[in-house]
Amino acid sequence: MNKRSYRRKSYHIAQLICVLLLLSFLVVILGIEAQRNAVSYSREAAKTVSYTVTDSLSGYVFRDEKTLESQNNGPIEYLVSDGSFVKAGDRLANVYVDDTGTDKRQTAAALYAEIARLERALERDVIAWQLTYFESYEDMMGAISAGDLRTGRNAAGDLAATLERRSAFGDSRAELEARIAALRAEIGELVRYVDQPQAFSAKENGYYFSYQADGYEALFGTAAVEDLTPEGLERLLGSKTVSDNAIGKLVSGGEYYLAVPTSLERAKSYTVDAVYRVRMARGGEAQMRLSRIAASQNGEDALLIFYAEKCPNGMDLCRRQPVEIERSTVEGLRVPAAALYNEGDEDAVYVATDGVAARRRVQVLCREGGSCIVAVSHEEGYLREGEMIVITARSVYDGKELRR
Repeated sequence: MNKRSYRRKSYHIAQLICVLLLLSFLVVILGIEAQRNAVSYSREAAKTVSYTVTDSLSGYVFRDEKTLESQNNGPIEYLVSDGSFVKAGDRLANVYVDDTGTDKRQTAAALYAEIARLERALERDVIAWQLTYFESYEDMMGAISAGDLRTGRNAAGDLAATLERRSAFGDSRAELEARIAALRAEIGELVRYVDQPQAFSAKENGYYFSYQADGYEALFGTAAVEDLTPEGLERLLGSKTVSDNAIGKLVSGGEYYLAVPTSLERAKSYTVDAVYRVRMARGGEAQMRLSRIAASQNGEDALLIFYAEKCPNGMDLCRRQPVEIERSTVEGLRVPAAALYNEGDEDAVYVATDGVAARRRVQVLCREGGSCIVAVSHEEGYLREGEMIVITARSVYDGKELRR
């Protein structure tokens, strides 16, 4: 009997201990929750800002160009720098005859390519190589992922050119100039004992001379954009004809067009005849008028066709140009993206008012990185300038007390 009583008492004591432990555990949980709810949230004042919406795309340059060709097979001695502005009568190049079979033309071409690379390196303050590198890499990976190998190869070429240009940046200007002089002397030795050259001179004023002819000179003239469509651009890109006799090209210094492929949905954000600031990643910036928007037959793609009267200073003469287009400028209140939450068809944030969370509606104009720009509104219930935005929407509700 005593044993049963003892066991019963022991059992009740054990139950009591378990209950006390559970109550203690519950008190700890409630304490942690109370402490969590009492944590002060970071806040940021709603301020009015002006933000420029920019599209990073790639465009194709259309301008009037003329290929220079020579039947001589020897080394080419260029007398002006690649991309230089020339006038009528300026001597551009000498093309020699090489009967030795020693590939002097290829050797000279490689030397001139190295000179051009070093000369571009001297323009380090003009060409933002980092921007060009990342855009070319993004284009390459995007095209490869989409199965567009041709565009991928073009982007890979841009990437390689950028890295080559960057590799010379570590040297001083004096070292670069000394290397260029040494290479020019080496070219001089190549042409010393070859036959009399064929001379090429500029026929007109107002032209840029380029060493490179890409095979598109006859296709990408200004007249080609008159009825250009996204499908038409694809056909042109697949119709390149490279001449073995080309020694360079003369590029008109006058008007040019920029055809920028994009989605039809994005193209609707642009206005025909409006003027946009366009920055070329390879140098140059221009105010360009949007002459028209050409839609594809599938209704998904479009071409933005911009026009300018003159090539900007510092513009690279490459056919394909990574560009940044300042599409529009919006003014509104900046809101951290982490503070924004969606409720049905409305976007909203919470603000701290006298230590209490209060809901405010917002109309998002654009999103950029970790921030949003929302419209300024004086209607009741909307966010206003100067209010302290709670930088999170998690565990916050209308009327919640906030630590000051």
